[in-house]
Amino acid sequence: MPVAAALRLAVDTVEKTINGRRPVTTNIAFRVASVAGVSIDDLLAGRWLSPRTCPHCGHPPDDFADEETVVENGPRPGGLKLVK
Repeated sequence: MPVAAALRLAVDTVEKTINGRRPVTTNIAFRVASVAGVSIDDLLAGRWLSPRTCPHCGHPPDDFADEETVVENGPRPGGLKLVK
């Protein structure tokens, strides 16, 4: 796992931390800040993310703007079907 290698942590440690089965320690926070090239204050405050990034899910609002979706751009299925 490239993230674990960059952080110099065991893959198991990274996976458990990501999945919430292990707390984010100060050691991990400082390593993430170092790899991201930001201060620990900016990391903890979320200021190092792109301003387009959603604070809740982490995706930019136009993440899927170039993809066709059934709801907006694609053809809708014709007719209704009776389901028993």
